[in-house]
Amino acid sequence: MADTTYYVDTDVSGGAGDGSSWANAYSSLNAAEAARNADITAVGIITFLCRGSTNADTTAVAIDGWTTDATHYVVVSVDSEDRHAGTWSDTKYRLATASDARTLYINENYTIVDGVQLSKNSYTNIGVIGVNAGTATVKSCILKVVGTERFLFTTSGGAGTVEVRNSILYASVRYGFYLNSSGTVNLNNVTVAGCPWHGVQRVAGTVNCNNVASIGNGDNSTYFCFSGTITKTNCASTDTTADGTNCETGIAHSTSTFVNVTAGSQDYHLVSGSGLIDQGSDLSGTFTTDIDGETRSGTWDIGADEYVAAGGASIPRSNPFSRPFSQSLGRGGF
Repeated sequence: MADTTYYVDTDVSGGAGDGSSWANAYSSLNAAEAARNADITAVGIITFLCRGSTNADTTAVAIDGWTTDATHYVVVSVDSEDRHAGTWSDTKYRLATASDARTLYINENYTIVDGVQLSKNSYTNIGVIGVNAGTATVKSCILKVVGTERFLFTTSGGAGTVEVRNSILYASVRYGFYLNSSGTVNLNNVTVAGCPWHGVQRVAGTVNCNNVASIGNGDNSTYFCFSGTITKTNCASTDTTADGTNCETGIAHSTSTFVNVTAGSQDYHLVSGSGLIDQGSDLSGTFTTDIDGETRSGTWDIGADEYVAAGGASIPRSNPFSRPFSQSLGRGGF
C-alpha cells in the first residue's frame, strides 16, 4: 500500500475530523496518533502533517503501540506555512503542554520528528522529548521549558541509533540532554544553551557529538557544557569541556555569538564574527541544510544555524520552507 498523510490543524473548524484533508483535519496530534495507531508494516510511511497559527497543540503525545520497521514508520512534520523560522514563534505550530506527561514520548523505532516546536510547563522530571525507542530521528526542532521541567531531551532505549540534528534546545531549569540509553546517540549540528545544569550529559551508551554548540550551560564547577564520556568532534563550549578533536572553548553565551540570548526572546541564529562560524566539519554525507533549510556550504558552522551574511543568496528566514503560491493549499483546505 502507498504511504499516507494525515492532517492535523489546531485551528480547524468543523469537518469530519478524520485527517483526510485540511478541511477534515484532526484538531490535535494526540487525536491523530490515537486514531491511526496500528501495525503499519504492510502499509507504508504514516505522516502526520501539522499546522495551526492561532491555537497551540496542548495535549501530550505518545508515539506508542505501533508496529513499525525500517521502511514503515511514523513521521511527525509541520506544514511549510506554519513551520518556525529557527526561532520560537507563538504564531506557528507548537506542541506546548502543561501536563505531567512528556510533551512528546517516542517509543516506536524509526520515528522521525521534523520541524516541530515543543515546550513544557510542568515539573515531572521526565523531559520535553523522551525517547525510549532504540532508533529515532529528531531534526530541525526547537525545545524549551516554560516552567520547572528539569530535562529538555532524554533517552532511555535499547540498541539502535537516535539522531538529533539541526535543533535548538534552551531554557531548561536543569539539563539539556540527559542520555541514558544502551544504544548510540548522535548529536549533529545542535545548539543547546542556557541550562544551569549539564548541557549534554551522557550517563550510559555511546554518545557522539559533531558540530554541537553547548553554550552557557552549567556553572563551571559542578555542572558543565558536556559531562560524561562523549566523543566530541568540532564542538564548542563556554567552559573547557569541549575537549575533543578540533573543538572550541570559551565561546560566550552573549550577542557576540548569537542574535539574542535574553530570556523570553532567545534567537540562536549566529551573528557576524561569532566564534562558531566556519569551525564545523562537513556532514553532507548525512544532511546538507541547517535548521532554516538553508544550504550548508564551504566550511560548516557549529550549531543548528549556518550563518548567511546579509545580502547572501539564501531563503528568507521569515518563511524558510515556503512553497510557490501555486503549490499552497491555503487555509480553505481541500
